[in-house]
Amino acid sequence: MGVSAYFMWVLLCKFAATFRVCLLLKNDEKMKFRSLFLGLMAIAAIFVFVGCKDDDDDLQSKYYVRYKMGVTPGDEIQMSYAAPDGVKTLQYKCYEGTVESVVGPVEKGFRASLSGSVNGGHGVEYLEISTSEDGKPFVTNLHLDNGSSIYYIVGE
Repeated sequence: MGVSAYFMWVLLCKFAATFRVCLLLKNDEKMKFRSLFLGLMAIAAIFVFVGCKDDDDDLQSKYYVRYKMGVTPGDEIQMSYAAPDGVKTLQYKCYEGTVESVVGPVEKGFRASLSGSVNGGHGVEYLEISTSEDGKPFVTNLHLDNGSSIYYIVGE
């Protein structure tokens, strides 16, 4: 049973108990008691409905995208990737086995794309796109061995 359903059940039980008490009171006391009870019910209902989870909460999440490309140390690399403000390109001689770049924040639905080549057009060892939602650890969403281009729609 969800929290909202629990509160509604509690309110229903309180209403039944209040109705029994109300039968024993005089008319002017009944009016005061009903007014107080209805006011409390309204406040409780506001808390129940405001506290309900909205299914669109994940649309407000902020994501970061990590692009990785595996190469052989000493390769001349060219790596292009999507960023919130357009396509970025890296081109240099790489002395490590991995080229990495992180962009963000981006929203759900962002098209993360990565393409890369080494030594004038040869394929790379691997391409990888990972995402981090709201500061959580990065999760690999797509990995391609011996390829040249991949894309992933963030949050799907």
